[in-house]
Amino acid sequence: MLYDLVGQRREIDPNILYEYPVLFYKQLTYGDQDVLNAVFYGLTKFADWCIYNCFDCVVSRQRQVERTLRRCKIFHYNGHGKPWTEKYWDRMAWLFWEYAELLPEYAGQYEALKKTHAQYKRQRSLDKAKATRRKNRQRLLWSSLR
Repeated sequence: MLYDLVGQRREIDPNILYEYPVLFYKQLTYGDQDVLNAVFYGLTKFADWCIYNCFDCVVSRQRQVERTLRRCKIFHYNGHGKPWTEKYWDRMAWLFWEYAELLPEYAGQYEALKKTHAQYKRQRSLDKAKATRRKNRQRLLWSSLR
């Protein structure tokens, strides 16, 4: 969605952005996205999502990465995991960090996050193995009781 901010400022009282969620909070399924869709209905144009809202999950092979980045204007890390947290480690985290490390508040954090992520990944792997062993023991127990 592309917004004509000058035109919308003429058309819309900005207070509606605060009033709408108060009035319709029980009907909001997607939070801020529902408010934006309702308030700006008819005042937006839709753009090609592959260029202006490219998702990290769309990219699955290196060839796609190169083609996507040539066309992409806005890259969207959608979902709960974000590249600046240890729970996200999709193939496109490097893109965020390439630019983030230019900022003083992110400088040097990438290497530390990679270590934290490795620990998180190891722990998840151990937890999964433990859960699998537990399930197998339960299956054996149940099969012996039959």
